[in-house]
Amino acid sequence: MNQQEYTEALSSYVPEGTADILSKWIFDYDIHLKITRDRKTKLGDFRVDSRNDILRISVNGGLNPYAFLITLVHEIAHALVYQNHGRGAKPHGIEWKNNYKQLMLTFFAQNLFPDDIMRPLASYMKNPKASSNADRKLFLALRAYDTDKEHVTYLKDLEEGTEFILQNKLFRKGKKRRTRYSCINISNGREYTVNSLAEVVRA
Repeated sequence: MNQQEYTEALSSYVPEGTADILSKWIFDYDIHLKITRDRKTKLGDFRVDSRNDILRISVNGGLNPYAFLITLVHEIAHALVYQNHGRGAKPHGIEWKNNYKQLMLTFFAQNLFPDDIMRPLASYMKNPKASSNADRKLFLALRAYDTDKEHVTYLKDLEEGTEFILQNKLFRKGKKRRTRYSCINISNGREYTVNSLAEVVRA
């Protein structure tokens, strides 16, 4: 794909007026982008192809436009770190944080985020973590723009003792420990801690 084709493809996934900027970065930094089906364990990822040193980014195609943009920029920041520091920098260390902040400032200047996203996003960007899902306020703000949100059940919404399915395993919800719950795997009796914002299916 050439840059224009990337712009046209991205325009279906990101907020209006951002596809040109993103496609330019993808070409300037020589990144190979793949839009994937939704994955339960991650929103996107960055890796370097060991055979030919190609930089590869993937992003879940089912994300809403704001979440897609934030995730893609997160991964582009990883690509910049690799280009400038190789494998010598920590995955989510200071180099990544600084690149991520700098790239996101481009979109902050456009005022494209709704206020209910902008407030938690600005707070999150002061010290971004490995995943935007790790920030509860930002996660909930972004989730409000998902088209399928009415079908989602979070672990936090279930009463203690309720059985639920997560990653094809049956659990029973236990007591809360800060942001996570102690849950028992019914098949093996082992105890696991599960994030309160995990998407589950009531058994």
